[in-house]
Amino acid sequence: MVEGAHARGRPAVVVLTGPAGVGKTALATHLLHTHEHWGRDGAFFVDLRGLSTPPTDPHEALGSLLHTVGIDRANLPADTATRAAWWRSATASTTITVLADNALTAAQVRPLLPAGPQTTLVVTSRSPLAGLRLHGARTIEVPPLNDTEGARLLTALAPAPSPGSDTAVLRRISALCSGLPVALTTLALGHGTHHRARTWNQVEHHLTTARLAHLDATGRHLDMDTTVSAAFDLSYTALPAETARLYRRLGWHPGPDITTDTAAPLTGRSAPECAQGLDTLARHHLLVRNGERYTFHDLIRLHAAHRADQDETPTEQNAALARLTASFAAQAGAADALIRPYAGTVPTGAEVGFTDTAHALGWLETEHANLTAIAIIATDLNRTHDALHLLHGLWCLFLHHSRTTPWMNAVTPAIAAAHHRGDDHTRAVLLNNRALLHSHLGDTPAAMADLDTAQTLWTLLDDQVRLAQTLQRKGSVAFRAHLYDQAIDHLTHAVTVDETTGVTHNRAISHFMLGRAHHALNAHRRAVDHLTLALDLLEDDRYNRARIRTVLGGALTDLGEYDRAEQTLQEALAGMGEHGSASGQGKAWEALGDLARHQGEQARAQDAYRKAHELLPPTDPAHQRVSDHLHPPRPQRE
Repeated sequence: MVEGAHARGRPAVVVLTGPAGVGKTALATHLLHTHEHWGRDGAFFVDLRGLSTPPTDPHEALGSLLHTVGIDRANLPADTATRAAWWRSATASTTITVLADNALTAAQVRPLLPAGPQTTLVVTSRSPLAGLRLHGARTIEVPPLNDTEGARLLTALAPAPSPGSDTAVLRRISALCSGLPVALTTLALGHGTHHRARTWNQVEHHLTTARLAHLDATGRHLDMDTTVSAAFDLSYTALPAETARLYRRLGWHPGPDITTDTAAPLTGRSAPECAQGLDTLARHHLLVRNGERYTFHDLIRLHAAHRADQDETPTEQNAALARLTASFAAQAGAADALIRPYAGTVPTGAEVGFTDTAHALGWLETEHANLTAIAIIATDLNRTHDALHLLHGLWCLFLHHSRTTPWMNAVTPAIAAAHHRGDDHTRAVLLNNRALLHSHLGDTPAAMADLDTAQTLWTLLDDQVRLAQTLQRKGSVAFRAHLYDQAIDHLTHAVTVDETTGVTHNRAISHFMLGRAHHALNAHRRAVDHLTLALDLLEDDRYNRARIRTVLGGALTDLGEYDRAEQTLQEALAGMGEHGSASGQGKAWEALGDLARHQGEQARAQDAYRKAHELLPPTDPAHQRVSDHLHPPRPQRE
């Protein structure tokens, strides 16, 4: 199939489909390893986690693929369609292979399709993904092993021959396991590690007396999950008591990967004890180790949760999940308090050792998928305080890394839950934030709808501080949509309310946005007045002071006050450097280039624009402006 597609000058797309645990991934991996020339320019693996909640977002998968081919995460496009286009461009003239494992739907796979006529995409899934046939996909049904094949697999995996390992016994064991490679593999490894003295006859007897009902039901009804559960029980029952407890409780963890930070609150044990237990589970092939992090195979996760249902009580589950949400909420809250001191987030008092904002942002980036899943669980458990701290942490990722998906996935159920229980305060806070995210994604009507609802709620609650913030965000959304007159109306209203509340930071940001809006309308003197006032009000917020100085420097340039503009922009550049904001430094360099151009110093202007071009992400509109200065478009001939 692959070589036929390549011969026709088309990308090859093959879908391997079949029941869980049948060996689709093993077959795909073997295929690609034995045809390495298909991936001469690179071989890629994407785990789509079709059985997980939530499954892998193709937006995130594309981000990982583009990062692998050399694109910095800070420069990744914000929308999925553009990421898919970049991926197609990156693969258009390559010979690569991609294994997309455990897909849920054709829509999840479609954005990952490579473009080159010699590329190969192999997809594994429990469903046939018929929608991919429109892209030339061919489907192969992967059946369970027959008894002879199962016996050969057991023989290959066993560490050494043992008494009673004749072919007839191994064939009967294969039949008891319904020919599923995942069950046979677990059985063979358990036999070699824990039951070295046990013969295959004894293994067969054990299966016949303890697991036959499950395996027979699987064979009759094709309920392969039950078969896998029965096979995994062999490894589970061999674990020490505390390790078994850790294993089954990890089945409650909603996130995609595991560390001691997840294991400790779930079990109530110390981090060193959990580290030892995780290592034991990895050696038993019940977890997959990836550095200091671990993951479940989807089927083993289901088995762990099934054992927890059997061996734990609902009270124990609720207590463990409460500790988990509280632990991650404490860390997310501490990260938010460090990254956004102006936001007023109150840490929970837990000892969290973030050294600086970069450290805190790095932790949020690493844990974003876990934070999203745990925030949803906190919402389901009505742990509102924990859910808000988790959302605040994810909000920092949006502000600083433009990550929209984690926060949006977590906030939507949180808003619905707040509405259901009549918690207007929480609902309005979340609507305020979601509006900015909608605006970031270019959906101005959705943003304004959220803000209209929030404004109504804050008015009913008579919360003037939050009302002013909402009006300010209306101004910000209008400004982003280039509706500058509307922005000025909303922001002027916000300042009026701010003056009655005495909240200096909110008032300062409103004046900052007013300065930007007046600057956009070429009212440069009014812009300078607002920006100067904002700067005076923000004595302790170095990041926003640097932002203000960048805009103020531009306004002073347009007024011809070049000396003051130069000093202001140099201060802005230094402030952004101290904060570690590459984008902020890029905008400061752009403004310095504009200043030099106004002064007729073209060489200095070009040098500043080049520095800005290196720092600004391609998705930032400023990047295109700088590119136009560096490479002016040629005039069209009449």
